[in-house]
Amino acid sequence: MRNIKDKLTASIVSVGVVAMSLLFASSAYAATPTMSAFATGNGDNVQLNINGDDNSPVVLWFVSSSTSALMEDILGTTNSSGSFSETVSTSAQNITPSSTFYITVNGQQSASAIWPYSSSSSPTALALSQTNITLMAGQSASVTAANTNGSSLFVSSNSSPSVANVSLNGTQITVSGNTFGSTTIAICLVNSSSNCANINVNVPGATSISFSQNSVMVPVGQSVPVTVSGGTGVYTISSNSDSAVIQSTISSSTVYLYGNASSGSATITVCSTNMSSCGIITATATAGSTSSALSFSQQNPTIPLGQTATVTVSGGSGTYYIASNSNTSIVEASLTGTSLSLYGNTSGTSLLNICVSSGSCATMTVVVSSSGSQLALSQTSLTLTPGQTSSVLVSGGLSGNAYYISSNSSQSAAYGVIVDNDIINVTGVNAGTTNMSICQSSSQCITLYVTVSGSAVNNTNSVAPQLSSVVGVGQTIYLSLSGGSTPYSLSSNPGTVFKATLSGSAVSITGVSVGSSSVNICSSNGSCTPIYIYAITQSTATTNTGTTSGSTSVSPSSGYDFTTYLYPGSKGEAVTMLQKALTAAGVYSGPISGTYGSLTETAVKKYQKENGISQLGVVGPATRALLNK
Repeated sequence: MRNIKDKLTASIVSVGVVAMSLLFASSAYAATPTMSAFATGNGDNVQLNINGDDNSPVVLWFVSSSTSALMEDILGTTNSSGSFSETVSTSAQNITPSSTFYITVNGQQSASAIWPYSSSSSPTALALSQTNITLMAGQSASVTAANTNGSSLFVSSNSSPSVANVSLNGTQITVSGNTFGSTTIAICLVNSSSNCANINVNVPGATSISFSQNSVMVPVGQSVPVTVSGGTGVYTISSNSDSAVIQSTISSSTVYLYGNASSGSATITVCSTNMSSCGIITATATAGSTSSALSFSQQNPTIPLGQTATVTVSGGSGTYYIASNSNTSIVEASLTGTSLSLYGNTSGTSLLNICVSSGSCATMTVVVSSSGSQLALSQTSLTLTPGQTSSVLVSGGLSGNAYYISSNSSQSAAYGVIVDNDIINVTGVNAGTTNMSICQSSSQCITLYVTVSGSAVNNTNSVAPQLSSVVGVGQTIYLSLSGGSTPYSLSSNPGTVFKATLSGSAVSITGVSVGSSSVNICSSNGSCTPIYIYAITQSTATTNTGTTSGSTSVSPSSGYDFTTYLYPGSKGEAVTMLQKALTAAGVYSGPISGTYGSLTETAVKKYQKENGISQLGVVGPATRALLNK
């Protein structure tokens, strides 16, 4: 074993961080907006009253009277109470009167409605629940007619019957797709051939879009992601048969399905923007489980080719099972009890959907890499006494990816600190056991099992346990001491990395230059504890304060106000500040990259779990309120 250097890498987790105990709303997912619309004045103007997420963009989606295509227009932003009102001119906006429209607030879609129009020239204009339909060949869709005043309907024209045909039953219109192409179907009132409405039907070609899962169970109050592939162009949600049951949004190549109701189903049609190809997801809402949501010991693992990784499944209640595996040729998966075994068969990516019999599901992205090897520890189990420290060497994995301690099941039993890049110093605290998950930034992990037994000499009179922290160059952080016996003393510190000053029970640490070093704090009874400090450039440092009394309390003080909805794939300053806040809260140890990836999602879920809110892995109103507090 080579000598242990007293320095930390940039991926060190501050050991003593504790979570803030605050109570907030139970849902972190963005709210479904509501709206009302009514014609005003001469009937051309329509008053919209909208309620949704606060300080969020409001987008109007309508059928253009000039192109018959679905268009969008950003109307403005809700106020701090989530309200928004606007008067829209039907003619100026080129909105088709009596056509279907809806709004989105913060990316969340309202229920659809009919655009009101009370012009004296057409006070009872025929209205249809849908005027633009995308169907696969062999698929059917239902359209409901309004303002018929008891009159019967008839099909006035169908520009291309070979593409789609139509049948009528009272006010119900059934449209069936036949073959590739598009057609316009005119529906009119009997004895009023001028009182008509058009249905634009598109049937995509043979090239279809595929999904990581086509039939999805969505527990109420939970979000299930579905990955889209195939086709050309950008993906868009063409239709949702029942947004009151299943709410659907899309971000890049991922469709997020949110359960609004405890029962029912919806078909979500996803198409390329050029309408060259489409695909359908059937989503069924379930009552879900009253227990916690599913989670994994590794959210998105990377496996070297030909190696096996084991992931532990937890949460929910009942029996776990693999609901789907998007590419079994890449990843071979088997599940026994709570242990999910993954074998890297060929290079690539596969999406696994893991469910529990009570109804909860969660998705895991598994990457198989052609380079690297399995993570290994010089010893996988340690037996320590309180106060005793032992070292473990980490090796393997993917070249260039840093090691870090992802989780520690019991900080009160033992804690670990990574020094010299690949060595873990593990120190016993109290009798008990703990499991430490040692990971790479690639998300590959291995477990270190630690048992602490017996008692240490003078343990009850010792100064607080070992502490590690981060300070910016030119920045000062403050720590207070407790335990042991006063007065405290400070061992000499060369001051090349940081300068430490002791005043009574307070220690100030000022960053001098980039690097890592340590200083010993001693009690008058002779017991000492080291403080490990890593100095970084001030622009990336977070100011911390703490108390060394068996554990260290650290709280962020950035003053940043989180106002936007953040989710996997988000980028920018808000994500950077989120990662810093999660680091200060002790749930995140990855890079401060400004990109909302799998490590950030896992940290958000842990943060939500520790603070008693729904573990959705996205930053909605409840999580923002908690962060801003």
